[in-house]
Amino acid sequence: MNDARIIYLTKTGKSTQRNQIIKELLFDRALFKKLSKDDAFIVLRDIGIDEGHILNVYESLT
Repeated sequence: MNDARIIYLTKTGKSTQRNQIIKELLFDRALFKKLSKDDAFIVLRDIGIDEGHILNVYESLT
């Protein structure tokens, strides 16, 4: 999902810096165990997880 967002932002001439950072962070399998719940929710929103599914996704990752 994040890769698709990066492609979209690039095509529309918008900054991809935040998404590039998130992409690098996502290589760490323990990322969501290291982040606070609030920060994890921000990352999940940024990569396009629907608001109604964020809690379930977060719980499955931690």
